[in-house]
Amino acid sequence: MYLPFPAALTAALPIPDGVSDALEDIDPLIPSLAGQTQNPVIKALIWAVSLLGMVAVGIVIIKVILWIVKKLLRRTKVDNTAIPFLNSMVKALCYVFLFVIVMGTTGLVDTASLAAILGVLGLAVSLAVQDSLANLAGGALLLLNKPFTRGDFVDVGDISGTIVEISLTYTILRTVDNKRISIPNGQVTNARIINYSSEPYRRMEVLLTIERDSDMDLAEEVLLRALQSHPMTLKSPPCSAKVCDHSDLGAVVSCRAWATKEDYWTIYYDLPKLLKKALDENGISMPVRGRAVPPPPPREG
Repeated sequence: MYLPFPAALTAALPIPDGVSDALEDIDPLIPSLAGQTQNPVIKALIWAVSLLGMVAVGIVIIKVILWIVKKLLRRTKVDNTAIPFLNSMVKALCYVFLFVIVMGTTGLVDTASLAAILGVLGLAVSLAVQDSLANLAGGALLLLNKPFTRGDFVDVGDISGTIVEISLTYTILRTVDNKRISIPNGQVTNARIINYSSEPYRRMEVLLTIERDSDMDLAEEVLLRALQSHPMTLKSPPCSAKVCDHSDLGAVVSCRAWATKEDYWTIYYDLPKLLKKALDENGISMPVRGRAVPPPPPREG
């Protein structure tokens, strides 16, 4: 059954009342003009003009809808990275609706037959590009669940790097040696993800082995003072230095300190040298397999 152009649009899209009334006033003009002439060329021309007008008005309405959706998404807690993706999904759905409405309204194709054809085509395409669809679905899950955002340093499986971009189908990382790695989103969602940037503080641990006959209480005290002396270690949570194990070489001391994620790598590389120097200055030696390395003699003067 033929559905007038404004009625078809207003039935599927949220058109304001004023615009809808104006379209309803214009719609009767098309059949009246077509009825005043028997010339098939003029009839075809009128039909083509009405078709183009329908498409043009539909595109304008879609742009308004996309603008409204974008504004609403920015007012919500949706991540900014997800907004273009969601906007693209809404845009695709709107154009599919417009296509169905145009085909049904002009009578070119029966709406029920068109829906069946689109269903069959959708099934065929989904089977042909199932890997791409899996990546697309993975991208949607990543943008909605947000296990990481742009700029985070993460482990994705056995790959480490900084998130550069999260697209619809791929996640791009930059490794510490400045390589760009693109990982399909389907693999990302199935991999173990470790995010090192999601929390404001990080803890580091350095394990040191001291001679078995060393004064363990003194070693713990010396190492704790060394940890606390670094200007970037946090006072809370506090640092700690405790004997945690005994190995073939001697007693193992666990030295732990907390820092902000921005200072983590600086302290990570400072601590081994700082702690070794503190042990040497207090006459506490660290063993080497086969022999013990004594601390250096104190400097004269």
